[in-house]
Amino acid sequence: MGHLEQRRGTGRAHAPFARLPAPHGVTLAWAAVPARSAPPATLRTAAEPAGRDRGDGSRARERRAVSRALLRTLLEERIGPAFALQQQCGACGSSAHGPLRVVGAVRGVEVPLVSVSYAHPVPSGDGFPGAAAAEDGIAVVGIAPPGATAFGVDAELDTDGARRAVAEALGTATGIREWTRLEAVSKARGSGLPGAGPDSAAETGPEQRIFDLEFPALSATAVLSVALTPARRAPGRR
Repeated sequence: MGHLEQRRGTGRAHAPFARLPAPHGVTLAWAAVPARSAPPATLRTAAEPAGRDRGDGSRARERRAVSRALLRTLLEERIGPAFALQQQCGACGSSAHGPLRVVGAVRGVEVPLVSVSYAHPVPSGDGFPGAAAAEDGIAVVGIAPPGATAFGVDAELDTDGARRAVAEALGTATGIREWTRLEAVSKARGSGLPGAGPDSAAETGPEQRIFDLEFPALSATAVLSVALTPARRAPGRR
């Protein structure tokens, strides 16, 4: 368990975070998002633009602050502090949502691909050491290994409500794992969910790897899927 520093104005706050062991050289970690406002009642549907915030601005700012602080902590360990995070929607140009990327860094240091996901709601509980008794949700951040050409992560809480929302959104009895895989692949493609169907996660290139993790998140279990297209191997190498 580590501590992530968040700077807000002149004050500082420390939130607990945990790393998640992952294969293929992927770096993953998650942190609780404080319960400052009520979470949305349902998952985003496939008809809505990826990354659109359906809640109020305070919740969006809170989860953004937590995820960015955690991501910066992990990136500084790998490439140092000389970088910036940039987000922009390819459809509308908004900086409030869309793919997140790292820019800047020191010359000669490879800038990695990154991905962020949010899961909500989380029932009250004490499953996260050091966290508050009631939490709004969790933020998960991922950093791809060197040379990766596509990368996406998505997390959801495996609850009855989430399963019902997934079935309603996709019009099928698709489970949480299938939903997170669909989102992770969509993020890796940079396409978002519009037009995606439940079989899209299977329509991947021969080099793409998809894997899943489960971990206790507060008082619920979180399901996390990662889609990764690693660096191409040089001819003749195994």
